[in-house]
Amino acid sequence: MDSNGSNTNGSTEVLLALLSQNKSLGASIPKCAGCGLLILDKFILKILDKNWHSKCLRCNQCGIQLKEKCFLKNNDVFCKDDFFRKYGPKCGQCGTGIPPSDVIRRAQDFVYHLECFICT
Repeated sequence: MDSNGSNTNGSTEVLLALLSQNKSLGASIPKCAGCGLLILDKFILKILDKNWHSKCLRCNQCGIQLKEKCFLKNNDVFCKDDFFRKYGPKCGQCGTGIPPSDVIRRAQDFVYHLECFICT
């Protein structure tokens, strides 16, 4: 309850009660692709044809909440670093992915982490 004694979740409870009485109204409210619940929030994130609560949209690799940007591949959602680590260019020495924020060296057709670039 807030300082006025009213229930701060009152509007949500009223909406849920109305939805339980009117099934056609409930059918028009999107469900979250993450948790499967109705999205009654002020904001809905829409990625491709899926709707998400802002708290449910997370990177499939590291689980970090995605607030501003996300990357998609094969219907999986990634943060920038994990997307490029998995699908971006690979280091010619160690073979791991190189995020776009890393400093690199290029030689011929290869890309290297700065610490992996060694003359032989």
